[in-house]
Amino acid sequence: MPENLNLNLLPQNLQVSKGLGKVLKTAKALGVILVVAFVVFCLGIVALFIINKTTLTNTQVSVDQLKTQVKAQETSEQQLILLKDRLAKIASIKSTPNASKSITNVDSLFANVSSASTMNEANITSSKMDISLIIRSNEDLTSFIQNIKSTKLFNTINLPSFTYSANNGYSIAVSLTNK
Repeated sequence: MPENLNLNLLPQNLQVSKGLGKVLKTAKALGVILVVAFVVFCLGIVALFIINKTTLTNTQVSVDQLKTQVKAQETSEQQLILLKDRLAKIASIKSTPNASKSITNVDSLFANVSSASTMNEANITSSKMDISLIIRSNEDLTSFIQNIKSTKLFNTINLPSFTYSANNGYSIAVSLTNK
């Protein structure tokens, strides 16, 4: 028997022409190629979406980290500005004349005055002092006046108020100007 036997049981009028058969074979092969290309394209699109999603997630994490760093930088910058402001204020306060010398001068006025006498009010600046006090006894009054008289620390001494009450003692207001 011959090896290459081709039997065609279809009638001749129903057979496909050879040209049309080649076209159908080519169309079938082309259809398979297009289906494979479409599947590869779809897989590529899915892979692209997955890669973009991963990239977007990583970018979002980076943005969140940068926002945190910016907030930390803003906080540290604000603290730095506040620190610079405080240092400037400290420098301006140090450059202004202070009242520590005046406070030391006030201490010399109360040298021999007892603790029963009290200072009600004191307004002390670098150049002037206004003091309001209550002295309970004559001895304390004498000591206070002696201290004012003997001190050489003040240019002018003004006594705007001097009153006596049997219950409270002497109420004195003194205004002193430093040398």
